[in-house]
Amino acid sequence: MMKISFPWFGEEDSITIDHLNYLRGLRGVSLTLGSVPAGELVRPELVSDLKEKIWACGYSFEVLEDLPVHRDIRLRAGDFERYIENYKENISSLSMAGVRVISYGFEPDPDDAFKELGRDGLWKNLELFVREIIPVALRKGVNMAFRFGRAGEKGLEMPKLINGEEDIDRFLSIHGDQRHGIAMSCAGLGASGFNSYLGMIGKYGAMGRIHYALLRDVKARDDDSFQEAEHCSPCDTRDMTKIMTAYYEAGYDGYARFDHSRMTSVCSRMTSVCGPGFDLYDRTVGTMFVTGILLTLDSRIKAMPKEKIA
Repeated sequence: MMKISFPWFGEEDSITIDHLNYLRGLRGVSLTLGSVPAGELVRPELVSDLKEKIWACGYSFEVLEDLPVHRDIRLRAGDFERYIENYKENISSLSMAGVRVISYGFEPDPDDAFKELGRDGLWKNLELFVREIIPVALRKGVNMAFRFGRAGEKGLEMPKLINGEEDIDRFLSIHGDQRHGIAMSCAGLGASGFNSYLGMIGKYGAMGRIHYALLRDVKARDDDSFQEAEHCSPCDTRDMTKIMTAYYEAGYDGYARFDHSRMTSVCSRMTSVCGPGFDLYDRTVGTMFVTGILLTLDSRIKAMPKEKIA
């Protein structure tokens, strides 16, 4: 079955390691290292310390959430060569700590100036970056999960790399190995075109290219934007039960975590403050919500013919 993990921001998190002792039934922790600047090396002693604390709670540490790509790499300017080498070294050192999935993105920041680079230029730089890091991931046994930007964002006149299935196919064609994969997000892809989203779960899940599932309750608006929804399928216009069923039927046995809730996230990695949407209540309730759906699906699908499952 899908491996449900708990999102944790390390020592800077408002949730302490002691809180994790109260959670059971999870595969492990999805760790975010907000204190490590983009492009810099991750200190091995930091990872070792956090790993020991996570293991002491009875959890595995196999997923690193968001290993950021430095702006110079996206622009292919400045000190990008050093930052790429650092990125490759980070993949190697994290693999030695037991990390099996690393998620990352390549979307422009709001303050980036891409008027000259354009969407085509950004795609070219992404392709060059992928061709540099995937060979390292192959040698080290790490799955790289590309994370898409949000759907429905307004006021950002920036090039969007991934706008749908055609772009995902283009991205995956950069490298043929399965370790070159994606993180499927209910917000990044599922806020609009829901039926297409369910189809993509089936398609890319069968291909073995989904390495990380970002589960999130959202209420879609008519303009394809969205807002957070309560942890309850009738309140979620995208129906978490159908999403979990699609993953199950695709045979997805990779990692997943529940994203923040109806309370808008004000988590600031710059200030290391995690506010509403990422507190203990929201993360715990959401995590247990999808875990319950998954266990129920497993029980029903084992007991009933597939065509009879609603």
